Amino acid sequence: MGTEEYVQLSELTDRTQRCKIKVRVSRRWTFDSKDSQEKKKRFDVVLIDEQGNQIQAVVPKNHSNTFLNVLEEGHVYHIENFSVQSRTDSYRPVQHEYLILIRWDTIVRGSSEAHPEIPKYNFDFVEFNKISLLPKENPNLKDVYGTLEGVSELMFRKGLMLKEIFLKNSSGTELKINLGKMQDKLMDNVITYATKRIGVGYKYFLNSTSATKIYVNLEIPEVLELQNSSTFKERNISLLQASSSVERNMKDRYLRNRKTLSQILQMLNRDSVGQVFTCTTIINDIVHDYAPFYKSCTKIGCRKKVIDKGDHYWCNNCNNAIPSPDARYQLKARIRDDTESTLITIFGDEAEALLKHSASELEKLMESANGIQTVKAIIDEIIGTSIVFEIKISQYNIQSQGRYGFTANKVFQVDYKLDSLQIQEDIEQQLPLERSTDIPNSSNKKNRTDKTYKRKAYVVIWTEYSNESSQTSVIRPPSKRVRKIKENKAKS
Repeated sequence: MGTEEYVQLSELTDRTQRCKIKVRVSRRWTFDSKDSQEKKKRFDVVLIDEQGNQIQAVVPKNHSNTFLNVLEEGHVYHIENFSVQSRTDSYRPVQHEYLILIRWDTIVRGSSEAHPEIPKYNFDFVEFNKISLLPKENPNLKDVYGTLEGVSELMFRKGLMLKEIFLKNSSGTELKINLGKMQDKLMDNVITYATKRIGVGYKYFLNSTSATKIYVNLEIPEVLELQNSSTFKERNISLLQASSSVERNMKDRYLRNRKTLSQILQMLNRDSVGQVFTCTTIINDIVHDYAPFYKSCTKIGCRKKVIDKGDHYWCNNCNNAIPSPDARYQLKARIRDDTESTLITIFGDEAEALLKHSASELEKLMESANGIQTVKAIIDEIIGTSIVFEIKISQYNIQSQGRYGFTANKVFQVDYKLDSLQIQEDIEQQLPLERSTDIPNSSNKKNRTDKTYKRKAYVVIWTEYSNESSQTSVIRPPSKRVRKIKENKAKS
């Protein structure tokens, strides 16, 4: 059968009728199902033709048993009697506008020849520092490659089991990737080849999907070039303990999307709802017009204010009686930086960490002689403190345009060393010069564990991105050079 009888994948549309294709199965994965005990599961494949064009093909669960042992990864097939449909899903493993639906009568015939003219892979790589520039609406999943620098233990977070891995590219930039439980077994194999270094904080990260595929030491030009780079010679890997991973996440949150108060106020529009920023500020004053704490529901996940019913307290949110409510902080403060001032409300554990006193402790203290003045004096002690606040923009902030301030998601003590390292990194990324030997690498070897491996892996990951940008701002920049860089960033 001649080549001219086959249709190129780029020519397929939802109007295509009765055509034949000759393709290689480049990737295959099982689609996640809510029912883990389900015997039949849909699986998807990426098909690639001689021109390097790719398309996703879906095998519905009703036909999965028929084709499970037929469509094998890496093999070449002649396929006909299939449907072509427009895409309606949120994310696209490849950029093709359409996908193939395998039917009950689809003919799949394997080829005994090697077919070197059909490539095995075609990746859509994105540079680490370009991930934050991708539009949120971009449905195409992206590919990345780099040296595997570290792996966390399996952890439970937000109802999911996951591992965190950290890749580094040829320029020394690190990237964090959250891998779901489905990649757990594979990652155990990857660890035996991998290496790790502690980084300084992450401006963006990637999340895995059902379609995520990990390749180790793949023989493609990009990886081979990385393997031959002198930047990645003789490095060690650390298997991160859970505490080390949490510390990384805190550094990530501390540096994430740094803005000035003026910049945050100027960005209050409907597109910014849900966005998270950090800002370095000084607590200028405490607003004592409101009580610093309230009686709250004891149910974890609620913590709403309860109503005093005389013989008991009532939570409208839980629709339940609360015999002994907790005292919970609701601290209002006025904060400022070099650009603007605003109000911020600090709740619960974040206020307790700031004041170094529990709300119940201060509540009891108020019952003593001069208790109210004593409590005010304790709270006023944080006036003048430099704090980094994490702020999540709400619909209420948009409606009020920030007139009534914000709520603190997280409170951080200012880490001047971490800020300095981040500013140095920002400067190096903007300057057209090569890395200066006077600027130390932003590493933190103290967080490494004793468990190390001497081998090294170069990993290609096909995954989904999470779009977050970052901009560093501090109250007192350390130099004129840094101030000039910040001014240029603010103008852009």
